[in-house]
Amino acid sequence: MRVGLVTSNSHKLAEARRILTDFEVVGIDVGEVAETGSTFEENAIIKAEAGRGRAPIVIGEDSGLVVDGLDGAPGIYSARYGPTDAERIARVLQELGSTRSRRARFVAVVCAVVDEDPPRCFEGVVEGAIALEPRGEQGFGYDPIFIPLGGDGRTFAELGEWKDALSHRRRALVGFADWARAFADRDR
Repeated sequence: MRVGLVTSNSHKLAEARRILTDFEVVGIDVGEVAETGSTFEENAIIKAEAGRGRAPIVIGEDSGLVVDGLDGAPGIYSARYGPTDAERIARVLQELGSTRSRRARFVAVVCAVVDEDPPRCFEGVVEGAIALEPRGEQGFGYDPIFIPLGGDGRTFAELGEWKDALSHRRRALVGFADWARAFADRDR
C-alpha cells in the first residue's frame, strides 16, 4: 500500500520508511506549510490536508519535545525554537538550567486523509528526562538531550536505530498502520 508523508524532513521520511515496512512510503513536499494550529494534532491535520489526493493515503505528522520545567515548551514550536538543532538544544538547556524539573516527553501525532473522509489521527508519547548536556551523534533534533524513561540512561542520539523501537513517532505510526491495514481490508 502506498502512503504519502507530507514532509521536507529527510530524517522523518527515513524513520517512517524503517518503521512502516509493510508500506511504500513516499515523501510529499508541498513546500512550506504554515503550522497555524495550537496543538500537534491540528498541525498534523494541516500538513495532511496540504497533501490530500497526492497518494492513496496521505499522512501529516507533527511532533515535538514537551519539557515540564519549561511549562511545556518548546512544544509545538520545537522546530522553531532556534535556527539549528544545536541552537535549539542549547536554548532548552540554558532555559532549564540545573535546578528545574527535567521531566519531559516526546509527542508525535500522525493524521491520515483518504479520499474525502475526515482525518484520522494517532498519537505516540515517550516519557523521559532532559540530560545535563548533549550526548550521542546519531538521531536528529532534540535526540542528544532526551533520555527515555525505562531505558539504560542513554539518550535517543546514543541509541541510534534502536530509537525506532521506542520512539514517539513509532508509536503514532503503528497506530496508523493498524488502522490503514483495516481500512484496506474493508475495501477488498
